[in-house]
Amino acid sequence: MAQKNALTRDQFILDGLGRCDKMTQDIQKALEISEANRLEAWEAMDMIREAIETLGPVGAVKAVEYVLPGFINEAKALIEGIQKLSKE
Repeated sequence: MAQKNALTRDQFILDGLGRCDKMTQDIQKALEISEANRLEAWEAMDMIREAIETLGPVGAVKAVEYVLPGFINEAKALIEGIQKLSKE
C-alpha cells in the first residue's frame, strides 16, 4: 500500500511539473503573439506617418527623431499632422 501511495505521489509531482511546463509554453506563446502585435502596430503607425508625409506639406509631421518614444507620442504627432492636412 505504501508503494502505491509513493507512485501516486510521484505521478502527482510529475503531473504538476507537466502542467508548469504547459503553462510556461502558453505564457511564451502569448508573449510572442504580443510582440508580433506590437511590431505590427508600429508598422501601421509607420504607414500612417508615410501617408501624412506624402499628402501633407513639408514638416506636417514632426520628424521621428523629435517624437518621444511610445505609441501615444507617435499618435499625437500623427494627429497634429492630420490636423495640418485638414487646414490645407
